[in-house]
Amino acid sequence: STLEDLVLNENAISDEGASAFGPALRSGLLMRLGLASNRVGARGAAAIGEGLAVSVTLEGLRLGNNIMDDDDASALANGVRQCPTLRELRLGGNNVSGVGRLSLAQAWNHRGGLLET
Repeated sequence: STLEDLVLNENAISDEGASAFGPALRSGLLMRLGLASNRVGARGAAAIGEGLAVSVTLEGLRLGNNIMDDDDASALANGVRQCPTLRELRLGGNNVSGVGRLSLAQAWNHRGGLLET
């Protein structure tokens, strides 16, 4: 059984809290995760990226309006590249410039769906 949607937007979730979602993504029980408008940064993005790399169920990830930068986007890109089910990734409102966007676009290459940076 899977949990289809887990939406925890605007809950002041920091890197420590976001790091707990890495193992949750690896469990294969989650289809969509919303952590928009929190305080997710480097450690949280790295943990989520690691979880994405082995997830076989996640279809949507919303991380808009957090405190992520280009390095964090690159950490996520590694997971995005390896997650075959991901069809929606929203990162708008972070401090991601051309470098981070390029990493994500290359990881997203040849995948259908929505990429918002």
